[in-house]
This record gives sequence, structure tokens and C-alpha cells, in this order.
Amino acid sequence: MVSISEAQANRAALANGEGLPDVRLTRSARIKEPEAGGNLTELKADIKTAVDQIVSLKADRSAISAEIGGIKAGLATKGIPRRSLNRAIQDWEALQTEQPDETTNASTVDEAYIIAREALLIPIQLGLFD
Repeated sequence: MVSISEAQANRAALANGEGLPDVRLTRSARIKEPEAGGNLTELKADIKTAVDQIVSLKADRSAISAEIGGIKAGLATKGIPRRSLNRAIQDWEALQTEQPDETTNASTVDEAYIIAREALLIPIQLGLFD
């Protein structure tokens, strides 16, 4: 970290056209050089392949997210709020991944959800169109 006096000295040096002092990287901050007789060709190829895969997956994810958004928008026009749908999907996915010893009957989950909402002073809407 640069002290205040060093920072002031650097600013003064720049103002006088002297430039900043020469800074050298420590040995640990340098890029590791390949072993004797080795090169970085394979590593660079691996990086290029990984970046290509990541970019492709991000594009796929964007397309999938847009499609999901369209489905949710269609249900929203029919009166199903996105938040409600997201909550139902989250609950359904949780039920699909629960182990047999973790299962709780639905009424217990519903009651606990209502209690949690009451504790957080979140109003409870009993009917969809209430």
C-alpha cells in the first residue's frame, strides 16, 4: 500500500514530468514460467476451449431465460403473478429433490409459511382474486 507521503511525492513527480518510480513485481506476483523445455501452447489451447464453451453456455442461458420469461408473461396476463409462480416453482423443485426422511406434509409447510409471513408482517392473501 502506498502511504500518503508517497502518493503526494508521486503526484509531484508526475507534475514535474519526472514520471513514476520504477515498480518491479515480486517473484510471487509474476506469471509462472513453464518448466524447462515446456511451453504454454497446451494451456493456451485449454483456455481458448474453456472460453468458447463459457460464451456458448451464456448464449444458451440467455435464450432459455428469455423463453422462460415469455412463459411467465403469458401466465401473468391470465392473472398469475410472477412472484406467485416463482414461489410455486421453488416449492415444487424442493419437493422433487427431498429425501424420504426430509419430507414434510404439505399442510405443515403451508402453516409454517403462513407463520413466517405473519412474523415478517407480510400480508396473507387467501384467494387469488381477493
